[in-house]
Amino acid sequence: MAESDLYPKIESNLPGVITSIKDVVKEKLEGVNLRP
Repeated sequence: MAESDLYPKIESNLPGVITSIKDVVKEKLEGVNLRP
């Protein structure tokens, strides 16, 4: 797949991707905070 084809797909999915990343980061941070 050409990179030029990839960028529009990434941009159209960006809000969902950002939300997913934020959720993962939040889970990791909460996991760290829960450890004694």
